[in-house]
Amino acid sequence: MKTHRIPFKNTRLGLVSNSYENQTERSLLYCFNPPTYSKIELQNYAFSSDVFESIYIDWFRSGFKYNLRPVFDRIDNKKGYSFDNLQVITSSENSAKGVTERHSKIRVVKINDYGLEIESFKSFVQASYETGISKDSIKLCCRNKRSHAGGFNWKRVNI
Repeated sequence: MKTHRIPFKNTRLGLVSNSYENQTERSLLYCFNPPTYSKIELQNYAFSSDVFESIYIDWFRSGFKYNLRPVFDRIDNKKGYSFDNLQVITSSENSAKGVTERHSKIRVVKINDYGLEIESFKSFVQASYETGISKDSIKLCCRNKRSHAGGFNWKRVNI
């Protein structure tokens, strides 16, 4: 029986080690204090977490599909990395969280054919993500290059 070697970055230890290095780099980039824990403490946190183990197993079984990779996410993005501000979620959940929390100076408004505002979004990306309508089509509609996107009128509002 042939066994396959898993690249270190895809092992539990490799994943946590890389995550810790990324957290340290992001802390510097975004002017936060470095993580309040060591790499070893993060490993202990991860290896004792049922959530981490469950997400890791799903990621492993998927053949390491990127969107299923476990990530250590800050619950409040305005705060640094600490165990009381940390959760384990999948990469796709983290991306979705980023879309919905993104701060923008605009609003994108979905409008029906009667001119009534149906829904408001923080960005073109969020509008596209939540409606399934191409963000490029929504942008073209907002620029009056198209009359509709996904069966609706759209407008961009500066806030």
